[in-house]
Amino acid sequence: MRKECPDLFFLRWAEGAYEHYGTVRYGSENSWKCRNAVVQTWHRVIRDLPVVQAFLRQDFDRVRSLLLTLLREDHGGTAGQGSGPVDVSDEEPFPTTTLSLPGLNIQYPWTYLLMLGIKKLEIRNYDLGAHRWCKANQDYWIVQTRSVNASECALMEGVDLPAFSEVTSIVGVITFSHARRYANYLDFRADESLHRIRSGSARDWAGANKSKPHYKWYVSSVRRLREPIPVKTGFTGFEEPMSFEVAFER
Repeated sequence: MRKECPDLFFLRWAEGAYEHYGTVRYGSENSWKCRNAVVQTWHRVIRDLPVVQAFLRQDFDRVRSLLLTLLREDHGGTAGQGSGPVDVSDEEPFPTTTLSLPGLNIQYPWTYLLMLGIKKLEIRNYDLGAHRWCKANQDYWIVQTRSVNASECALMEGVDLPAFSEVTSIVGVITFSHARRYANYLDFRADESLHRIRSGSARDWAGANKSKPHYKWYVSSVRRLREPIPVKTGFTGFEEPMSFEVAFER
């Protein structure tokens, strides 16, 4: 989007045509700049809109996707000049489905590393099945939480991730095929590129958890939601399934 349109032009539909009502100028360092008065108005009036949230965290691909979706939904189809907007995309709308699943807490930024396919092993101090609702081949909501030192412990070199939203939310769906217990620390470190835990960090086996067993849960599938869903959760997640209507990223 930055390459295609250096500035952001905001349009509104009025009397059979789009009219321009605001411009946000493209600044340096891959960011857009606008007057403080405009920012304050956004925060008061439309700060909870998904497109604005994506803009404020500088997820510009998401901004583009949401704007195109809004145009399709509000003024779908093609039309001539003066009779409506031009169809902006040939893509089908994102389908929605209702799922009722238990939830598993996973800390940011490992949530995004999982959904990007970079992290392929989830590390726990207990086996799959140790809790009644932590089972293999079962879908779980990915409940994104945050720890004060998680970002320092995760290997993220070369990965550009969105900022944490500060709200515990469901961000995806994950399934594990099976689990195995690590025999020793050397085996654990050999999987560094798969579990993405930094050597010598607080989450390393030699750190705070050195006296506990370590299990690797193999990820068999993971899907990212188009929109996070704020949710309340327990210490490790929630056993009782919760139902939500969701759409997934393609």
